[in-house]
Amino acid sequence: MVKTATLGNNVIEHEAVERHVKYPRLEFKTGRLMLIVPKDFQEEDKLLEKKKDWILKKALEIESVKKGAKEK
Repeated sequence: MVKTATLGNNVIEHEAVERHVKYPRLEFKTGRLMLIVPKDFQEEDKLLEKKKDWILKKALEIESVKKGAKEK
């Protein structure tokens, strides 16, 4: 299920995917943030807040690449 989170002044769409993993991780797939989390993980908001600087940096990089591709 796609959710939104407000990080600073930015709204980021994300989706949590439960897998058989020990630790949660973040990935950007096709421009959308994916949270790969262990089964029954309950701390999505804490994870997003903790990694907000990295998330915002990557989101800006992706937007920059998209704009560059459109201009060519």
